[in-house]
Amino acid sequence: DAYVRVTATRGIGDQFGFGYSKNMKPTLLVVVRPSKIIPNALYEKGVKIDFQFSSLFNSHEKISKIKSLSAQTYVLAKQKALDNNCYEMILMDAFETVYEGTSSNLFIVKNGTILTPPLQAGILAGTTRAGVIEVITEKLNIPFVQKTFSRSGVLQADEIFLTNTNIHVLPVTQADKTIISNGTIGKITRNILNTFRQTLIEIME
Repeated sequence: DAYVRVTATRGIGDQFGFGYSKNMKPTLLVVVRPSKIIPNALYEKGVKIDFQFSSLFNSHEKISKIKSLSAQTYVLAKQKALDNNCYEMILMDAFETVYEGTSSNLFIVKNGTILTPPLQAGILAGTTRAGVIEVITEKLNIPFVQKTFSRSGVLQADEIFLTNTNIHVLPVTQADKTIISNGTIGKITRNILNTFRQTLIEIME
């Protein structure tokens, strides 16, 4: 029913720099807003993704040498996706190894096996990602591997889907200019989506 974002900081104190006083009281910010409704058409037709090099995974870029708490990399990549009529931009390094979206985790299906980049690659550990992996391995028993893969691997995938808290499991039917799964929702992706949704219903009950 609602989107809740909780942000905790160490609080306000006189200590300058990374050190902090044990007497400091944490600052807690809770933002609550109505849950964003994802149109059913996106689950029936799928969405388009594209690719962009990211300073997060390219140590040679100047931005990686800046101490920053900014989410600028994600913001600019997402805006580029919107400007290009894409749902999501997939971030990759200089060798075209793909990692994650600006606010989603990436999964592909190839020859009946599901692949997704491992946490060790530096991606964010999505809660929905973990739940989907549990559905894949424990409920559906589909072959599953956590490993990195390239942009070309995504373009050659049989099926692609994204995960995050709001979209759950969102099918992808176009990557850059390549049509995936003949522009239809793959059977494995649909099975995962339906099973994951049923799992959420069971949890709520």
